[in-house]
Amino acid sequence: FQRSGSGCVITHLQKILQPITKSVLYFATDTNPSASLCTQITSQKHNCITDCIQTDLIESLFYRLKGKIDLIIFNPPYVPTDDDEFNQVLSNNSNLCDASWAGGKDGRQVTDRLLEIISEILSEKGALYLIVLQENKPADIVKIMKNKGFVHKTILKSKTPNEILYVIRFSR
Repeated sequence: FQRSGSGCVITHLQKILQPITKSVLYFATDTNPSASLCTQITSQKHNCITDCIQTDLIESLFYRLKGKIDLIIFNPPYVPTDDDEFNQVLSNNSNLCDASWAGGKDGRQVTDRLLEIISEILSEKGALYLIVLQENKPADIVKIMKNKGFVHKTILKSKTPNEILYVIRFSR
């Protein structure tokens, strides 16, 4: 859904779900126009249909999709950076690639913005799959979501020499 990148994740998801679901709309959003184009091309090459929208989070879709989203797969920019670097990335439209990884304080500037609106955009049966690093303080994220009425399950914990990565599922 957010930060579509190359489009591989949403395209793979469609290929899995196509045989068992009907009338599903797939949206991919990204602030980077090159990522949106790449997602569109990947989708088309695999006979999938993805509506690629260049927007920040779901800003341009918020009222239209409020309470109607059943699944969000969110791969935010999660690398911790200082505020100056994060703000520089936001204001520098010529280097959109940096926006794909620079996460600001605790790597959570973008993630926290989604968490603020998640209760409003997910349907009652909706789920969020969130990708975070250990440095993003996953326990704090779980606490925030619990206070909003969500339960969680850690789907994946992956360790490499440089990072510990989690995929956490949240649902009501």
